[in-house]
Amino acid sequence: MIAAAEYIKRKLFEDGKLLKLFEMAKMRSGIDYDLLLVGHSLGGGTAAILAIMLRTDFPTLKCICFSPPGGLLNLPAAEYTRNFVTTCLLGKDVVTRLGLHQLEAMRSDLLNVIQRSTVPKWKILLTSIFGRFCPSAVDPAIQQYAKEQAANTGSIQGPKVVSPYVTTHPPMYLPGNIIQIVRRYPDQTKQVMNINS
Repeated sequence: MIAAAEYIKRKLFEDGKLLKLFEMAKMRSGIDYDLLLVGHSLGGGTAAILAIMLRTDFPTLKCICFSPPGGLLNLPAAEYTRNFVTTCLLGKDVVTRLGLHQLEAMRSDLLNVIQRSTVPKWKILLTSIFGRFCPSAVDPAIQQYAKEQAANTGSIQGPKVVSPYVTTHPPMYLPGNIIQIVRRYPDQTKQVMNINS
């Protein structure tokens, strides 16, 4: 995404194309336009990075990202973008929640569960594939691990379990202010007003 943002910036400034577009727009309408960058998914991440790169040249620049990748910016960069980037998320989109840090944490949890399990691995695999058709194996070692993880989740310092699988990458964040669009299902307990009455 950084390479794509650098390429786009280079193309925009090559031969002064972007400035010529602003001049043409002002000549036609008499209005000074601001720069607005928009992108979706990987393009949203590229737009956010490009916005950071162009911010010094265009202080009024705005950027709207639709579902950019979750592991995009470190915390200082994410906070820096709050004044000019808006990120829009739709529902429970997994792309915006996944980053290298989250994937490593998930891998760590999975490997810890596999190591602690006393249930044969074939039984776990069949249960996960055929769920309701195979008897569910309840493993006390896994339940204990889940309790430990739940107890450690609330702590500021993170999990106390030392493991060779612990993530080495810092958490990354979405750019700017975040707007999440969710579907709201009507509450079934409330009566729907009849329009005709």
